[in-house]
Amino acid sequence: MSEQQLQFRVGLFAMVALTICGVLTFKFSSLRDLLDQKYAMAIQFEEAPGLYPSTPVRMNGITIGSVRDVSLDHERGGVLVTIDILEKYRLRADSMPSLKRTLLGDSSIEFTPGVSQEFLQPGGRLVGVAPVDPMDIVNRMEQKVSQSLTSIERTSDQWEKVGENLNELMLTNRGHIDEAIAQAAISLKDFSQTM
Repeated sequence: MSEQQLQFRVGLFAMVALTICGVLTFKFSSLRDLLDQKYAMAIQFEEAPGLYPSTPVRMNGITIGSVRDVSLDHERGGVLVTIDILEKYRLRADSMPSLKRTLLGDSSIEFTPGVSQEFLQPGGRLVGVAPVDPMDIVNRMEQKVSQSLTSIERTSDQWEKVGENLNELMLTNRGHIDEAIAQAAISLKDFSQTM
């Protein structure tokens, strides 16, 4: 094999390797998303903590797009979020966007699927459901638990008083209780004989 043939084969191998590497990079990276057709939608939120460009937009757990821009809405107040939805995912007219936050602070926009036969037009404007702060839920739960524990403590105190009263009644009226039990036994015996 001559030097020229060896150089040709090494060059051909390098070209094939670079081509395969480029195809795999394109297939498994987000470069493919640059070529996918998208349409824009605007969503107005009262507040949008944790949203930033490239935040995922999902429906039923599947990523259908991403946030393009987050800005203050000077016309209506609140925050205006511009999103890009992949063309292959069409949103139904009754789809509702809501902002979801995790305890760690990660955010995403989640659409309900909707059942309408009509679809939203690209470039439309929706009103989104504001997020619920997970820490607010924890604080409210802590208050409810505290109220419940106070109520249980008061009930326990009342039952303690009832128990003390019963003990006192048993000790002071021991003879009367014995008589009542004896009378009940006689009545039961008479009833049995009558039957």
